[in-house]
Amino acid sequence: MPTKPPHRPLKILHTSDVHLETDTFGSGERGIELRDKVRTAFGRVIDIANERNADMLLIVGDLFDSARVTEEGLAFAMGTIARAQMPVVMIPGNH
Repeated sequence: MPTKPPHRPLKILHTSDVHLETDTFGSGERGIELRDKVRTAFGRVIDIANERNADMLLIVGDLFDSARVTEEGLAFAMGTIARAQMPVVMIPGNH
């Protein structure tokens, strides 16, 4: 049985190596500033995926920089990802 061609191309938004939490941010005010910039950028990825009506969001590795993630950092990540209006596929990577 022949298959029908898709009605439109599949829209996939891809990101990787986000590193939401990392020791390289440092501590103190500068570390908080760097962390907030990365978080803002990641939030913008979700916004763009929603604005462009992506069919799928791929987060392919290293959402965090290590397995040492704070509860607050995990809550931020999951809350931000929950705003996605499409399926999200995550691949852990080595971090």
